[in-house]
Amino acid sequence: MDSSVMFMMEEEVTCPICLELLNEPVSADCDHSFCRACITLNYESSKSKEGEGVCPVCRVSYLFGNLRPNRHVANIVERLKGLKSNLKKQQKVNVCAQHGEKLQLFCEKDMVAICWLCERSQEHRGHVTALIEEVAYKYENQIQGDVEKVQMEFKGLREFLDSKEKNEVQKLKQEEEDIMNSLAESESELVKQRESVRALISDLEHQLQCSTMEMLQGVNSVLKRSQTLRLKQPEMIPRKQRRIFRAPDLKGMLQVFQGENSYILWVTIDINVLILLLPFHDVNFHPFRAHGSTPFLLYFRVFFFSINPHVSCYFSPYTSSNLPLLNYKQGSSKFPLTVSLDFCSLYH
Repeated sequence: MDSSVMFMMEEEVTCPICLELLNEPVSADCDHSFCRACITLNYESSKSKEGEGVCPVCRVSYLFGNLRPNRHVANIVERLKGLKSNLKKQQKVNVCAQHGEKLQLFCEKDMVAICWLCERSQEHRGHVTALIEEVAYKYENQIQGDVEKVQMEFKGLREFLDSKEKNEVQKLKQEEEDIMNSLAESESELVKQRESVRALISDLEHQLQCSTMEMLQGVNSVLKRSQTLRLKQPEMIPRKQRRIFRAPDLKGMLQVFQGENSYILWVTIDINVLILLLPFHDVNFHPFRAHGSTPFLLYFRVFFFSINPHVSCYFSPYTSSNLPLLNYKQGSSKFPLTVSLDFCSLYH
């Protein structure tokens, strides 16, 4: 800001009594402003018997109670104080710390601002110097060029990162789509396999409910179906592409079927052979029926059939003495089970 303009502003907000910048300015009825402390002292020393004061500037009478704070003038004073403070700091920076003279020259060799006494000193004697105004334009252009260069490099880097981010996001979306498609295919395949296993178990239960002769007559077709059953393992997603991948295995399916059918006591699954442990429904037709046995002595059939086409499966009757005694837990009681091995699969 021009010093003449600042001087005019300072004159407008100077107290006529103390000749300093207004402090807590108040205005009288005549619109002249004073420091609150200054006009209070003036009023106490010059008030009339009627309690009126006289303006020190225009000599117009006023009532002390009519003095009003002048916030507009107070704001101007605060801004002017800030400008003067910055001006003093700037003037201090522009003054040589060694000689107290104004910095007007720039030493090209040492790249520092100096005063005229510094130029003649031993430290800068013989150095190329120029007026600060001249070199300021030169270095401003150079700095501006450097700024534009850095901005261009940053812009290129930002575009590169945006492109990489876009590509990576696209890859992730494609991987997600592939994983979801794979999961959908696996789920569809498992549903088909579940229906096949459910149908086979239903036929096995029906076969076991028949008499012994009827069961033996239909055993060939049942065994063929068991041998042709193909259970495909769900295709696993690579570890790098997944967090958690859980697909229900055949054992889980069969356990669900077990819960739906009270006739199946126990189901297990082996890599090559499916094993079902089911109770006899017609004890009279079974060769190992419980004559005079306790009510808790139960007879079961263990039914084996092959899943692996390379594993042979054949029928051979065995008594329960060939198998270890099993315990069936119901509530807190345990009951002995007598097991009859009616279908046996030997595999290697």
